[in-house]
Amino acid sequence: MNKIIQPGDAVYEDRLLFFVDILGWSNAINRSVDDPRKLEILALVATAIETFVVDSQLEGRGVTAAFFSDTLIGSWKPADPVWTWWYIHKLQHLLNIILVLYGYYSRGSITYGKLFHNGSIVFGPALLEAYRVEQSIAVFPRVVVCESARQFLDEACENGPPSGPKTWYVLDFDGLHFLDVLWGSNLYHLEDRLREYRERDKDNSRLVEKHDWMLRYIASDTIRRSCETPTP
Repeated sequence: MNKIIQPGDAVYEDRLLFFVDILGWSNAINRSVDDPRKLEILALVATAIETFVVDSQLEGRGVTAAFFSDTLIGSWKPADPVWTWWYIHKLQHLLNIILVLYGYYSRGSITYGKLFHNGSIVFGPALLEAYRVEQSIAVFPRVVVCESARQFLDEACENGPPSGPKTWYVLDFDGLHFLDVLWGSNLYHLEDRLREYRERDKDNSRLVEKHDWMLRYIASDTIRRSCETPTP
């Protein structure tokens, strides 16, 4: 809920910001008109996202989050690295569920900078940067972790639980870092499903490119995990 902004109340704060688009959302809505199953899946995804947003507001940690159209946005002041770890984990878990259970890719960015965020009212240089990265740089179904934000995610992992990941992001082939949404996943069934999607969409080069990127990510993730798994 937005608070009434009084004169002088609009002050930029230094905040971590995530800006994430759920890819294929509009097309799914159009197809759901004649397909009850697609409508059901849309409702399940929207409910999962709304639960995440509501829980974020109830945490009482100065988090502001909202979901509108096909975009999820949230921000907070990263004063507590332990809290930042848990909140990034909640975001990672949400995007993992949306992908693994419902087959929706996500694309976006995590940035840090000047931002005004009051309920659904949000603007500032950090948002402009997040939008620019999502639209022009991310390209593939990944959430790019910008250089300005990486130090806070690094500090969060240093203060996170021992059973957690060593880092929340992965280095991609083009030098960009992206949120590791597959951490903690069983990848075998997902890989089979994505290969089915690729075959289904083989005449659509844009979709094939997204599927191929995700399959490469799964392959590299599997190799990385096998290397990190202790030998009995």
